[in-house]
This record gives sequence, C-alpha cells and structure tokens, in this order.
Amino acid sequence: MDFNALRAQALNSGAEEEAVTVNTRALVDKVLARYSSEWTVLRELIANAADACATKVTIRFTTGPPLYTPRTSSASLLECTIHHSTLRRLEVTNNGNVFAACDWKRLKSIAEGNPDEQKIGAFGVGFYSVFADCENPLVLSGNQGLDFYWDGDALFTRKLQLEEYFPDTVFVLDYRNSTTKVPDLMTLYQFLATSLTFANLSTIELWLDSWNLLTLTKNTEESIAAAIPREIKSTTKRGMMRVTGLQKELVRMSAEVLRTGEEQSKELATAIIPQGQPIQTPINATVHLSILSATVSTSVTPKFSLEIERATKKPPPKNTKLSILWSSSALASLECGGSYLGIFDPIIPSKSGRIFIGFPTHQTTGLLAHISLNSVIPTVERESIDLNAGSVSDWNKEILRVAGIVARVAWSYKMKVLKEKIRQGGGASADGVSAVLAEATQVFEQFAFQDSTPRSRVGKIIQETFWAAGRGPIDVFSSHGVLPSTQVRIAANGVAGFLDGVPTLPEEVVKVAEPFVAGLKANGLILDMSIEDIKKGLRGKALDSKQLLEFLKWTQKKVAVSLSEAKSVLTSVNALVREEGSGDEVARYITLGSIKHYVNDDIIPSNFPVGLDTLPVAYTGIFSKSELHDLGWQELPLKEWIRFLVDTSSFSSQRRNPRHNILNSPEFSGDVLRIVSTRWGYMTSEDQQAIADLLKPHAVMPTKLGMLRPTKSYLSSVTLFQDLANVTGVEGVSETVLVALGVRTMVELDVVLKRLKRGRSLSAASTQDMTVEKWNFSDLINYLLTVSHQLQPDDITLLKNANICHAEGNRSKLYKVCDLYEPADTLRNLGLRVLHWPGTYRPGSKEDEFLRALGLRQIPSVPELILIIAQAIRMRRRALSDYVLQYFINSYSANNYHMFNRSDIKTAFLPLEGEASRYSTPACCFTNEGAAVLGYSILRRDLQPYANKFGVEADPPISWCLNYLKEHPLRSTPQAGAVFSYLGSRKPSDLDNLDQLVGSWKFVPIFQRPAIGESTPAQTGQGLQTALRYIAPRECFLGDHKSFAKIFDFVDFGHDGNRFLRRCGAQYEPSCLDVGRRFIQQPGVLLELLTDPSESYCYWLQWLAARSEHLQRDQVLWEYMRRSPFLLGGTYQMAQGGHNSLQHEGTVRGGDVYYALKSAAEVTIVDDFAAFRCFRNQLCSAPRNHILEQFYIELGSQKLSKLVQVTYNLGKETYEPLAAMKMENLVIERASFFLSDIDGADIKVDAAQLKAGLKVKTTSRISMKRTLKGYSAKHTDSVTAAVIPGDPPTEWILWFTPVNYRIHDVSAAIAQVLLRRPTLSKQLSFDGLLTKDVGALELYGYDVSRILVAQKEELRIAEDQRRREDELRSRLQADGFPINGGLYPFGAGNSFANENSITQNLNTAITASRAFKASSLLSGGSSQQIKEAPNSTYCDVQQAKDLVLATPPPTAANRKAPIFLPPSLISTKIAWLRQHEESADRFTAVLEKCAGSLGVPKECLSLFFEETGTTMAFNSNGSLFFNLRAWEEMGFEQKTGRERERYWFVVFCHEVAHNLVKGHGPEHGYWTETLIVKNIAKLETSPLPNNITPPAANVTPGPARPSSFTLEQEYQKSMLMP
Repeated sequence: MDFNALRAQALNSGAEEEAVTVNTRALVDKVLARYSSEWTVLRELIANAADACATKVTIRFTTGPPLYTPRTSSASLLECTIHHSTLRRLEVTNNGNVFAACDWKRLKSIAEGNPDEQKIGAFGVGFYSVFADCENPLVLSGNQGLDFYWDGDALFTRKLQLEEYFPDTVFVLDYRNSTTKVPDLMTLYQFLATSLTFANLSTIELWLDSWNLLTLTKNTEESIAAAIPREIKSTTKRGMMRVTGLQKELVRMSAEVLRTGEEQSKELATAIIPQGQPIQTPINATVHLSILSATVSTSVTPKFSLEIERATKKPPPKNTKLSILWSSSALASLECGGSYLGIFDPIIPSKSGRIFIGFPTHQTTGLLAHISLNSVIPTVERESIDLNAGSVSDWNKEILRVAGIVARVAWSYKMKVLKEKIRQGGGASADGVSAVLAEATQVFEQFAFQDSTPRSRVGKIIQETFWAAGRGPIDVFSSHGVLPSTQVRIAANGVAGFLDGVPTLPEEVVKVAEPFVAGLKANGLILDMSIEDIKKGLRGKALDSKQLLEFLKWTQKKVAVSLSEAKSVLTSVNALVREEGSGDEVARYITLGSIKHYVNDDIIPSNFPVGLDTLPVAYTGIFSKSELHDLGWQELPLKEWIRFLVDTSSFSSQRRNPRHNILNSPEFSGDVLRIVSTRWGYMTSEDQQAIADLLKPHAVMPTKLGMLRPTKSYLSSVTLFQDLANVTGVEGVSETVLVALGVRTMVELDVVLKRLKRGRSLSAASTQDMTVEKWNFSDLINYLLTVSHQLQPDDITLLKNANICHAEGNRSKLYKVCDLYEPADTLRNLGLRVLHWPGTYRPGSKEDEFLRALGLRQIPSVPELILIIAQAIRMRRRALSDYVLQYFINSYSANNYHMFNRSDIKTAFLPLEGEASRYSTPACCFTNEGAAVLGYSILRRDLQPYANKFGVEADPPISWCLNYLKEHPLRSTPQAGAVFSYLGSRKPSDLDNLDQLVGSWKFVPIFQRPAIGESTPAQTGQGLQTALRYIAPRECFLGDHKSFAKIFDFVDFGHDGNRFLRRCGAQYEPSCLDVGRRFIQQPGVLLELLTDPSESYCYWLQWLAARSEHLQRDQVLWEYMRRSPFLLGGTYQMAQGGHNSLQHEGTVRGGDVYYALKSAAEVTIVDDFAAFRCFRNQLCSAPRNHILEQFYIELGSQKLSKLVQVTYNLGKETYEPLAAMKMENLVIERASFFLSDIDGADIKVDAAQLKAGLKVKTTSRISMKRTLKGYSAKHTDSVTAAVIPGDPPTEWILWFTPVNYRIHDVSAAIAQVLLRRPTLSKQLSFDGLLTKDVGALELYGYDVSRILVAQKEELRIAEDQRRREDELRSRLQADGFPINGGLYPFGAGNSFANENSITQNLNTAITASRAFKASSLLSGGSSQQIKEAPNSTYCDVQQAKDLVLATPPPTAANRKAPIFLPPSLISTKIAWLRQHEESADRFTAVLEKCAGSLGVPKECLSLFFEETGTTMAFNSNGSLFFNLRAWEEMGFEQKTGRERERYWFVVFCHEVAHNLVKGHGPEHGYWTETLIVKNIAKLETSPLPNNITPPAANVTPGPARPSSFTLEQEYQKSMLMP
C-alpha cells in the first residue's frame, strides 16, 4: 500500500480543515503534576527575577483575620498570626527589567520558553505553576498589567493599562483555598538561602503582613582571576566545551532574622533564639562561601545545535558559566555570639553536595560541594538532569565533564594553599605538616567521591573526568608535605613506628577519604607502599632500640604473609642496639641483613656478649623458634660464640666490657669453660673438635702461673715437677673437657730430655735409684713405651726430629730414626744404612712398632733402588744391579711398588735386547719387537715377562708412530709393507679415529703410475717408468679393481697393512660420489685418459646417470655437477678432410658431430628432431641416449621443445565442407584405434573428448614458423595440416589443405592433441592408421568390430547420462531444490568441461574434509564484493566466530559429534547440554546420513550453538560446523524425515564445496549443484536413521522456513558462512 499517495490524496481533497482543540485546564493540571515539589511557585518567580536582571526580590504573605487574637504585645500577635492565621495572598516583587511586548506574549503562551540561551527558562511552563494555589493571577510591570481568568476549561487574559508607572514587576497571587496555613518558617528560610546562593540576586526579603521576618543579602568580598594549571586538560572528552577562564570568589551571605517568640519549629527555637534576648530582636548570622567559577566556551556542529534548539526552543549558548561552592563550618558564625544558625545548613555541604540549576535539585554531586550548572538541560520539573534524550544527554554529559575539570582545578588550588601554609610554617617538618593536617583532612573529605543520587551516572561522569583531566601525577598532602602522588605511598599497617623516610598519606586522611584514595589507586596515581619503598626508606637510616622493636613486630606479621619479602627487607635495616650487662650499657650498630643467629638464653646468659651476626635476646623474644628459622636465623652454636669470644679483632670495634674478655678475665673464662663443659656431652665430635681448635691457640686457661694456652697447662693431678702450670679456678669443668682442650696429662718429652741432661732427678719418689747417666737408647725407648698413651703429637714430632740413635758400623754419629732401616740381612745386602740395636732385634715387638711410628724404615723406595742400580752400572757391578732388579721384582707386590709413578723415572736403568752396554728408561723401550722397524728400543728378553712391573709398554704410543710416518717418508714397498703391517697388527683401540687424524696426510707411497695430469717420462719420449709419489689414505683404495684402475689409485700391503690403511680412511671401492667428484675435478684429463671403447668417457657418464638418485642426496656435490663443464655436448660441423681426430683438449670429433665438455645449462635435449634439423648449427646437443638425456635434464638441461616456439600462418579459408567432414570422420574413427594401443598414462585427450571438441576446416595454405628462444634463429616450413587450440581449450580446430595434403602432417598435429609425449614412432603409427582402410586394419590385427561397438556404447552411455541428469534436475526443482544453473560448466574459458576432471575435483572436495582437533575456534569476520554477473554484485559477509568445546572429544566408545558453545554459555554448559541433548542427537543423525551419502567421514562433523546471528553452517579449513539453533528454531523437529534430509543435504553440499572455492559466487554455486546432483540418489535410496524419534508433545515448533528457496537467497546472502 502506498501511504504517501494516500496522504497526498487527503491534502488535495479540499475537505474542511479542523484545528486541534486543547483542554487548557487539563493541560495545566498535567503540567502541575510534574511540578509537585515544595516551593515551586517561589522558585519559578525568583528564577524569572534573575532572568530579568533583578538584584532584589521581595516576598510578602498577606493573611486573613486570625481565628484567635492575643491580648498582649505585638510579639504575641505575630505568634498568633503565624500559628492561627491562614494565607490570603502572595505578592512577589522584583526590581528587574519591566516586561517588554515579547515578554507579555510569552507569558500568555504555554511551552514558549525564554529564547535567550543565557537564561534559565527553557520549556515555557514554569509560570503556570502559580495555578497550583491561585485561580486568577495578576501580573503588573511598568505601566501595564495582565489578568488571567478561567471560562470553563479555557484560560483567558485581560490586558490592563495602568495610570501609574510601576518600576518593579509584581506577581499577585490570591490563594484559591482559605485554609492555607503559614508555611514552616525555618524550611522557608533555608529554601530562600539556597535560592540566593547561585542566583544573580543580592537581596531577598520575606514579609508576613507588616513583619519583616527575614532579610538575606549576598556580597562578594574577594574575587581573583585564576589561571588553569598546565597539568590539567581544559577541553572535555568530546571537545564540545573548553574552560577558558577561572574566577575564585569569597562570598559573604548574611541573614537578619526576626525573633518571633514561641516558634513553630523546635529547630528554629533552639537555633535562632539566644538566651536573654528580647522578643522581636533581629538576629544576624553570616556565612562565608568559597566559590570557584569557570567561564566555558562551547563549540558544536550545526546539526547538533539544531537538535538542542528543537528540544529547548533556543540554541545552545556560545559561552556559559559553571560554579563550584566549597565551605567550612568554621566559616559560619552568629554575629550575636550564638550557636551555629541552621538557616545556612543546606548551603554548606555536609554529606553530599547538590546540583543547582538556578536552584538546588534532588540530584547530588558525589562531592562535598555544590555545583551550579546554568546551561544544563533539566527535566521539565527541574529536579534532575536529563541523561536520556540523545543530543540533550550528550550536552549535559559534556557540562558534567566541565564540572569534573573545574573540580580538578579546585583540588590543585587547595593543594597549593596547603603547600604555601607548610612553607610559611617552617617547611615540611613533622610540626609543619601537623599544623595543617586538620585542614588537609577536610579537603580530602570534600573530594571523597560517593555515589550520587538519584542518578549515579552524574557523579561517575564528574569523577571520571576529575581523574582523566590531569596530565600526569596529582599533588597530594603527605607526611612530607604536598608532593606529586607518584612520590607518595599508602602506608602499610605497622610501619609508622619505624619508617618515616617515605612520604605517605596520613592515616587520618585515608580514614576519612577512602573513596578518594581508592580513586588514586585505580587511576595509577598512587601506589601502596611496597617492599622496595620500605627498603628505600630504611636504607641509610639507623633505627634506635624502640624503632627496632617496632620493625621486628612488623616483620613478625609480614612473615605470615610473605616470608621472602620479610627477608628482603631485613637486608636493608641498620640498627643501634644497646646491651646491658654488669651495670654497663654498650651501644653498637648492626645490620639485620648480616644477622645469622639468635641466642638461646637457656645456654648462654643474656648478659653475656654476642657478635654482630647475632641478635640479642631482648629483640628476639617476640618470635617463636619457627619464625626465627623462617627468617633464616639459627640458634647461635656454642662453637660460633666461642669463635666470637676469642676473636681479638672484635674487642676495639665493639668496645666490649673488660669483664667479658676471655683472654684477661679468669672469672669469665671459668664461666665460659663451665658452659662448654655443661653442653659437651650434647655436642657432636665435630663440634667438640671445633671448640678445642678455637681455644687451644689462645691463653684462655686460668692456671697458677696466670692465663695460658691449654696446651701449655697441666692437670692439677700432674705433680712430676713442682713448678708446672697447673689449672685452677675451673671447678665444675670436666677433666675430659680439659684434656680435649689440650691440657697436658704428662710432662713434655723435651723437658724430660733437657732435665735428664742437666742431671736432675725425676722426683723424690720415682728416681731415688735411677739417674740419667744410666739410661741408653733402648732404656729411653722402654720408658717412652710406658707413657706412650699420653704422648702428644708434638712429642712424637720431637722424637722424630731428634738425633737419638746410631747406625751399624758408625757409633760416632747420631741419626734420626727415620734415616735408618730396620736391621735385616736383605737390606744390608742392598748396601742400606741400618739401625744399631744392642742385643737381638725382634721384628713385631712393641719396641719395633714404636720405632716404626718414629719413622724406622723397612723397605727402600723405588728411586732409591734405581739410584743403587745406576751406581752399580757406573761401577760396572752387574751382579749388584741384577740383584737389585730381582729384589724389585720379588718385592713388587709386598712393598707396593705399583703405587710409584714409573713414568717419572728419568734414569736409564733397564738393559736392552741385543745391546749389552745400553740402558733405557721404562718410557723409551718396549716389548713388541715389531716396533724395531720404527727404530724403537726393545727390553731385554728375560725381563719382558715383568715389563708391567717396570712400567714398560708393549708398543710405543700410536701418535709417535704416526709422527714417524710424517717425518720419515717410506722409500720402498717392503719398508712400507713392514711399517703398515706392524701398525695394522696393533690392538684395535690404537687404531680408533685414525681416519680423522691422518686421513688427509700424504704418506702412502705410490709406485704404479704418475698422478693424473702429471707429465711423465713417457710424454717426453723416454719411455714409461715407475714414479714415486705420496697420497693420503682417503685418496687411495685397497686391492686391485680393474674397473676403477684408470681413475683411482689402488694399493695392497697385505692383510695387516691394508687393515691399517682401512682404519686411516682408505676404501676398498670408490662410491658413486667419489666418481662424481673426480669427474667434476678433472674432466679434461679423464676425457683424454678414458679412450678404451669398453670404458669410454660416455660409458662413465652413463654409469653416473644410473646412480643419479644417490648423487642427488649430496646437495653440495649435485650443485657442483650442475655447474661444472663435465658433460659431453655435441655441435654439428662440416667434416674437413674426411678424417676423425682429437681436435684439442676436451673435444672429441665423431662423424659430423664434435663433442666438447659443457655444463648442463649449455646442452640441449633433442626431443623434437624436426626442430633440431632446423637449428642444429646453433645448438649444443646431448648424446642421443635415453639414460644420458634424463641425467642431463636432472642436471638442468632444457628440452628443445621448450625452446622452440611454433606459430602458424593460415591462408584463406576455402570452405570445402565435404572434404572437412571426411577428414573429421577419418580422424575421429582412427583415433579410437590409435589410442587402444597407447598406455593410459600417456593419453591426454580420449576419443570421446576429441569427438566433442574437434572441428575441421580447410584452407589454401599453411606455413609453420619455428623460433629458437635466446638464439634469434627462425625457420619457416610449409605444412599441409595444423591444429590450433580453440576457446575454451577443450575445443580444437584442425586446418588442412585439401589439395595434396600430407597425411603425416595430419597425424603429427592430432598426436599433439591426443598424447602427452608424442614421439616420432607414435606419429608414424598414426600415419599407418590414417592411410589404411578398416578392412586392412583388421588384417593388421586390430579388433575393429569391438572398437566400433565400444565407441558406440560410450556415446550411448554419455547420452543416457545427460538425459537422466536433465530428468533429475526437473524433479529436484519440482521438490524445491535450488537448482539455478546447468549441471555442466558455463561461460567461456571454464576449465570443468572434462567429466574426468569434474569427478576428480569432487573427490578432492570430499577428501579435503577433516576432523577439528582443537578445543576452541577463533575467527574474525570479513566481507567482500562478489561479481555474480557482468552487471551484478553482492556482498559476501563472513561473521566472526568465537567458540569453545563443551563436550568431550569423540572416542571409540562415544561417537557423538562434538558441540561448541560461545564463551558466554560455557559457565552453564552442563544445564545447557542436558536441555539440548536429545535435539542434538536427532540433528547429528541427519547430518551423518548426509555425510554417508557424500562419503565424508563422520569425524569431520561438529555442532555449534549461537545465541544470535543467522549463520546456519560454516567450513573451517575442511572441518564442517552446523548450527543446532537453526535446527531447533526453524521447526525441523516437526518436519518429515525426507523433507529435513533434503534441506540439510543441500546445506551439507554447500559447505563441502567450500573445500574447492573459499568464497561465494557462481563457481561455488556450480560445485554445490554438481555435488547435489551426483549424490542425491544415494540420499534418496538410503533408509531413514533409526534413532530419530519425534520430539515431545510439549515442544513448541519454531517459525516455519520456506520449503522452496534458491542458492542466491539462502547461501549467497550470508545465511551460510564459508
């Protein structure tokens, strides 16, 4: 239906027009319903006064006669009037501009607001609020007046012309009801005070009859222009508004209130009636307000301006003003000295400021500040900000953002004020900061953002802009004064007691301004105090004892939260620790990071000193042992405490109390020794030894001779001499401990010896009958045996170093015991010095054991035996040397001579075989006599069985032998054979890695022939002689291989010799890689050398060609072969002189072909002999050998057919249809015979395709031009037949000259079409078929009848297939399938005409489907323009997909298709799966049947579910996804099996076709239709799935889907995603 036409018909009909009627009273009542708040009339009239530029407003209530008249004073009359009179009239007078004509007009019109954008009035309905209480308002202004009156429901006015001119404007409102009470005065006072706050008025007076109840005045005491700080952005988010100027004002508001006696309100009574003042005494009150006003310029688009003007009836202002009011209760006072006056309570923000739109609204700001927004657009009732309407909402949000900017400026100013006060107070000291803390706390409290009401969005916009307005950190008040917020931290609990070096927010501030602090943190402007901050604050500061205790308490709590952080802080703390002990106080500095131990006062008294790495008990008592261990502190080990006590370097540094000096105080030393003795039994042996080692070197033992080292003191029980240093003052110390510390239990041996020499007796009791002179060496030994258990190591050392014994045969000299040998015959025979022992010496006795302990020797060392042998050799005492050698052999095991390192022997003492006068060291002689060929010495044969005892090896090191080969070249074959055979006979381990060590050394002598390329005597005419040269093992081969003898060197040195060379890298036979390298290294030499016909150069090239696959595995070698000129390339030249000869090096002449060495790129493969005949003078061709040609191609040679470009030049078409038809029938018929003998792999076009695409035409002439690429050579021939490809390429045109055509030209041209490789033999075969009749062909053996029948059958099958497809297409279209185009390719140049290629492409699409293995799918959306027809395109949209796997992956036991859900449904996937499980199973069954019909594996199917969108299915890299929501909502649960199968089969084929074509378009549509037609029969004939059951009866089907649709509608318009 055309609605525009109907509207035009109505306008042009000429029917009577009727105006829309308005019920004015009902309209006014509905408007008043929106103005239901208190004081609406006064608010509107005061606003009108402000718009009229008034400075004073007078409000006068006139009452009627009171119901009760007092008999007393006027005060009682006033009180009676207030309580008992009713209001009769309200007069509101202002001294603003008198009404102009336009003002009178607007006053009579509803909804015509003030067009001045700087005025408050916007909707033009505010004045009509007077009708809430008044029936007939009267307005007087200047010399005119206007009276309103009702006539039924219609409102009328009468205009008055006044005789007297009124300079003021008066609104006279007579109350409709006679029962209206006098309003609550305090509430009215507060309303008027708030009305004056931001209004452009100076005075408001309130009268009740003749009583002036209230006079409010507002004066600006101070006004200062301020600049916008640079760090604050002045432009709003959307750029509509910019703050251009700021004004700071201090406003003084005063109130003069008439006292009225007994008041209506208790609040008024207690607030404004000070005690002792008379009734009707005026009371004056004052409050000072701080206001920050901003001048704002606006910039909006014309379109936006029109939208605002349409909503408000006036354009948005170019400039506007915004003010923020701050106040403090300290600024309000009563001049009469009374308490705080409640009139100003609404003005001073206490809990939350309000938004003023001329007057206060219900909307709060979220701050302790009022904000005046003159240009904000309110709702009609002016009680809230309109944030709903589009453009109005945008305008209002921008104004709120200006408020946020100005609030940020206000904060900046307040911080500057605080900063200046701190500076004036003496700087950022603790006192200076504390002086302004209360004021700073109040500032923070004012900016502590709260949720605004009733619209929280208002406060959020202001707050967001406040934080976003800054360009960097914000200044905040901190414990160090006003600083940038990035330098201030939020203090952690418990750090205040010890940390004052980091600026922090005071706790008072954080407590009252938590929202502001949270905003600082949320906007990244301040950070919580981190461990790094604490460490930085503690760095370089020493804590006193009190601070240290506070720090450790904090650390104790921190350990429970983060042990690692607590430990890291410890490393930063230095502390001044005070210790008390023995009445003295000692102070010391310690670093907690160096603390390792704590004191267990159960072991070490708390008043005893400890080291700097130990924290005293006074500071560790607050921790448990586990907490101390967590901090890495261990209990102070007793040995570490002892180490500290004896460390003399610590005395001066710690100024330790002398009473606690273990080296000087016997009493303290005794206490320490008693502590050690008490804990001794609980110590490990290691700790006991450690304490003993610490105390022994120091004089810590109190004795009767003073403080001595323990090793210099004796037990009190040792009384051998009277003047010994016996211990004293160690009562309670165990004797075991004293002995362990080194206290002696016997007298030292040197003392005994000295005193014996001086002739003293041992003691009165023990030496009465024995004197020193009676003792000899044996007596001394016997005495020492009696006290051996008490001998100290020093005593044993003394005895070992003392000359106390004689040697046999020399009684005049004393020797040390260690210088002599045991008196035994075997040692005497060796000529060694033995001990002189009186009497019989008994080996194994106690004396013998003691002497051995003192060093008496029993066996000579190996060096001593060698020295004896060397001396015997010099003295020619062979018997002695042989005796010593035999002693060494016999005593080898008993004397542990194997422990001696015989490689260190540098003295030649071993006799050699065959050389009686020569001796050798063990390292320079060997036992294997084969080493003699290398010149090495051999050990004497009788000693060889004991060679291991002497350290003689069987063979010299292999490295020596190899160096011999390097330094001594072998000169003869026997010599080389002997050396190589010896080396080959070595043990296998000696021959390891020889190929890497000497494989490249040239030491193998070659005597057979000269090296390849060297000149020989034979070349100079002197005859062939043997030449000597050396090659590396890797360059020679072993044995005698005749095939490779001319190319490589072969040697044979016997079994062992060859074994050695084999381990050095020689091979028995060269590999193909070796042969290849030789040919690319010296091809010219080999070309001259390989002249034997049986082993020619060409033979070896074929040998390499047969091994091409192996050669290509070595990529480096193969690349060299591709570039090296080692291949034979032939060029044709006219033979001169009729002889064949070697022309020059690298060139061989054969017939009229000259072969030279070329690289593969320089040689051409002749695969077109006809072309070769034309260009053979320009070409270098490969030998005509199939193996070599393939080898050349692999190396990079090009075929001639690739280099020759053929073009045909046709004459005029002769139009001989009979000849053309005859030729066409002949070619098509004979093609079947020809192809019947051809391998299928070589057939490019079969007979049926040739018949479908071949056309034959006749012409007068045909010329063929061949062009050789890269040679600028051309050749033109005249031919009689040629085939030119048509368009599309599945069509061909055979041109021939009907007169005198050559049948070979026809066969050659057709063979190019039929065969992939049309050889000359095949062309000749085709020649014969074309020239023979059918009967002759049967004689040649062709089964003519079978071939013709098969040909007819193929044609019949093709025709039947086309007919069935046409019938199927018609039936599918009747059933609703979207078959738009044909089943065969369309358009010129399409490549799908071949039925075989079509089938192959369909199989490719099916096999490309794969299972989706990932657990999530993320894909972005895209769109592109698809050209559907020459003049038609559409947009192919691909929607984005974010899906997550919601079911377990399919397994052998669970074959269900996986289901993917969007992330929003994953959290409720269990409930979702339970709800949709049955539907998913039915949907899966249908899809699996579709997959089975196409042959797509079931694993490739996945389901997905979208809450929104129209995607039915999509293909993700071969994985097929189907939308379960489409199945459910399109009503398939209620449809029949065949109907839904057919529908989803089309969808399925569409997605499979995307495996061939990614996007949508005609090509994709063709493959979709082809898949449907080729496989629909399988779907129709397969049974319905057994597991599909109808849904429950209570399931509501989704909206019906059209049963017939087209691919363009359903697929190409984004319903399916590719």
